Amino acid sequence: MDPRTRSVVVRAEIAGDGRLAPGQTASLTLLGPVQPGAVQIPRSAVIQGARGAMVFVREAKGYRSAPVTVIGAAGQFAVITGLAPGARVAVSGVSQLKSALDQ
Repeated sequence: MDPRTRSVVVRAEIAGDGRLAPGQTASLTLLGPVQPGAVQIPRSAVIQGARGAMVFVREAKGYRSAPVTVIGAAGQFAVITGLAPGARVAVSGVSQLKSALDQ
């Protein structure tokens, strides 16, 4: 990988309809093996706290902060571990929630 451009040259054989030309550049996302317990959430839901990455989980009366581990990110999404199945997280207003937590 070129540390300056964060790019890498890849050779691939791609079946298609001929719209791709030799030497053409492309952006792609490579997905690795699925990690048990990992979920994809909007990047806007993840915020950095004093102890690392966290999200705000919805509870009956508001939100609570919960630590998570970010294991990957692509585009507008982050792949994380550390949430209970079915957890609902705040995806907007997280900076206000963090400000309230810091008080």
